[in-house]
Amino acid sequence: MVTVDPVGLASAAQRITAELGQLPSGEQVHPPLAGDGTSQGAALRLTTAAASLAALIGELAAGLATTAAVLTGIGAGLLAAEIG
Repeated sequence: MVTVDPVGLASAAQRITAELGQLPSGEQVHPPLAGDGTSQGAALRLTTAAASLAALIGELAAGLATTAAVLTGIGAGLLAAEIG
């Protein structure tokens, strides 16, 4: 028989949600260090890479938020079954 801790599942979901709240928001813009074309090009590449990374992190965060919601639901269902 498998033993599951409903309170532990809810706690894990809360920790995931709390950590997701720590993610930075907004677009990161990297200003050029100088006015020459090389510095401006490097700044543009860094800004583009940061935007791609932020989009990927956003997708992963959405998956973790879904996981937290599922854990919360499972924990609540198991707790209701234990009480009922």
